[in-house]
Order: sequence, then structure tokens, then C-alpha cells
Amino acid sequence: MPIIKVSKKKSHYVQIYNSVFEDTNISWKAKGLLGYLISKPHDWKVWVKDLINSSTDGRDAVRSGIKELMETGYMTRERERYDDGTLGEMTYTVYEVPQE
Repeated sequence: MPIIKVSKKKSHYVQIYNSVFEDTNISWKAKGLLGYLISKPHDWKVWVKDLINSSTDGRDAVRSGIKELMETGYMTRERERYDDGTLGEMTYTVYEVPQE
């Protein structure tokens, strides 16, 4: 389950909008997860398993953080559908500001 971010400037540090940390609609867990994802290159891919292995949070915590980011517009998902109607890979896109 890859996560692909929107394009942003390349650098050795991350800039995050202050509004992320002032957003009372998301938990500190979701803010930390968002910060981690934003810090990666725009074409970076990850699987939830890798996110779980990269911290002390368990599977349920990581999944609930992803769910929270999706509910608040910081993350969207799309599933690829092939010509024969079968479903393909799920792609998550992370945004620096919430999408409507």
C-alpha cells in the first residue's frame, strides 16, 4: 500500500505549515505521522508495515493515524482499476494542507 506525496521543493530539512500544529481537529499522533510523511521525497513510497516498523506505535495506532488524516483532508486514497475490472494497488496521497 504505497503512499505518494504531492510535489514539493527538495531540501535536507522539512518545512511544515504552522496550521498543521494549530489544527485542533487532529491528534498529536496524526500530526507526527503527517510530519514524517511530509519529510520524505515526493516520489517516496511506503507500506503501512514500514510505518509500523519505523516507530513504537503498533499497527492499530498507525492505521488510526492514517484514518484520521484521511477524515480531515490531509490524505486521500485512490484504487487503481484495470481494464478487465479487477482492482489494483491503493495509492494514498499526502497533502501539506487539508483538501476539501
